[in-house]
Amino acid sequence: MAVTNYYTIDGQMIGYKGGAGRRDYLTDSLGSVTAEVDQTGATKTYDGRYKPYGSDLSSTGSRGSYSWVGSRGYRNSNLSAANYYIRSRTYNSVTATWTTQELLWPALNAYQYCLGMPTILIDFNGTIPISLDSGGYFPGTGGSSGGYADDNIPPISGGIKFDNCLHIDIPVPIRAGFLKGASFGFDICLDIYDTKCCKPPATASQCVTIKIRLGVTIAVPTGFDFKDLPEEVRMLHMAISNMLASSFNPGLGQIPQKGCPEKGTVFDEFKVCIKACVGIVSTEFCAGTKGISIDTKIGWCGFPSVKVTAQAGIKNCT
Repeated sequence: MAVTNYYTIDGQMIGYKGGAGRRDYLTDSLGSVTAEVDQTGATKTYDGRYKPYGSDLSSTGSRGSYSWVGSRGYRNSNLSAANYYIRSRTYNSVTATWTTQELLWPALNAYQYCLGMPTILIDFNGTIPISLDSGGYFPGTGGSSGGYADDNIPPISGGIKFDNCLHIDIPVPIRAGFLKGASFGFDICLDIYDTKCCKPPATASQCVTIKIRLGVTIAVPTGFDFKDLPEEVRMLHMAISNMLASSFNPGLGQIPQKGCPEKGTVFDEFKVCIKACVGIVSTEFCAGTKGISIDTKIGWCGFPSVKVTAQAGIKNCT
């Protein structure tokens, strides 16, 4: 019986040796095998290109068991309705769907492959889509702290906010040295005032405040790797994180507040904040035009990291 030995570096296959001799993989950024070359490196025994969801675009020569995202472990099954085996599940590149239900459903779509983003996300085990470009960033369903210190840790933040604002945070997957992520966000707030006790001339009855912020997250090296955890622990973490990632306003309705704001547009505030996160404790120090504040919160914030955020806003009262 012929035996095939595969060679890997940091968990990614770089080639194999079988009955026909040694073959080395040439891969793209996603990990797809675009060519197989012999020991000399001069002769291609296989050359292939793929459509975004894994179907062949073109191919010449004879390929081995791994092609589309093959160096990451996606194996050709040679089954028409489930032509890729990805550890815990099989996948159909023609329909661009998994053939079995997502284990994290309903937190994730039951059969959708990689959240509909096959050119930037992969799924090592058929359970959790991640981004290779951001060192394992998991695109959650809402706010983001902009990244964590370790590979394959999703940038999770957010929660329920009972206030009069719409809060939106957009993660930007960036990885360069100790920089592990960035985020762009803004708040739109509406304040309604009870002005019956205000002296003339008439004051504004409502104010709209718009705040814009930019943040970057800097890693604190720990040596911890999320991939080293048991799969059950990783799946539980991802399920809980995905549900906690949303940042939304339930809309409890406006309660008029006392005050007599003047009509017009004014500069609201500029501040710079530094937030340190370690596990379930985060402390944020802010300094700005309205003073200095320190806020400490208990709740999962991630692995050790420091986030620097700058925020500015304007207020318009009518």
